[in-house]
Amino acid sequence: MSGDAHKEVHNKPFIIVGPIVHSEEITKLKVFDGGLIAAVNGKIVAVEETPKNLARIQKKYSVTDGCVYHLDKGQFLMPGLIDTHIHAPQYPNAGLGYDMQLLDWLKTYTFPLEKKYSDLSFAAKVYEAIVKRTLANGTTTAVYFATIHVDSTILLAKIVTHQGQRAFIGKVNMNYKTPEGYGETTKESYQKTEDFIKQIQNMKVRSFLL
Repeated sequence: MSGDAHKEVHNKPFIIVGPIVHSEEITKLKVFDGGLIAAVNGKIVAVEETPKNLARIQKKYSVTDGCVYHLDKGQFLMPGLIDTHIHAPQYPNAGLGYDMQLLDWLKTYTFPLEKKYSDLSFAAKVYEAIVKRTLANGTTTAVYFATIHVDSTILLAKIVTHQGQRAFIGKVNMNYKTPEGYGETTKESYQKTEDFIKQIQNMKVRSFLL
């Protein structure tokens, strides 16, 4: 669950009623034309092939009527997608530079763009957009690479948590053959990474998602 629906039921028991598609094995697909899923504290506690036990499950897990969601016609529920490699700061460059070799592409597009993430207002616009876009397309778990900037990488972590996406987030380290104006020494890289980890661990908004 993501977006407004996630914010509304965050930390509340909820039930989703409707078609369910999932797989317990790589080669087998299960489809329930009208099932239900109940979740408590972010964990699935019940899966039913039909909604006939809705009232009993709702009572058992103290789910209020306002937290029972019925899918519309044409909608179905499936496990979230997992993307294990996303360069979040490169979102504005999507589709650019296909005519270039990697090193030329990095020099022309990547490095000049990533320098801009020292500006938190710029970083916020991009990171809000990419997390919202990936969630809208069903990616509920993501591995994000950020930039060398600690503050904007922490900002990405806060945005991910706020929007309800599970994520692994890493600060990028660049201490060898770096472009002018975008790099760090080995000592700086170590210190900034340590600082990043400590800030993540101490984040007030940190949850099981991050």
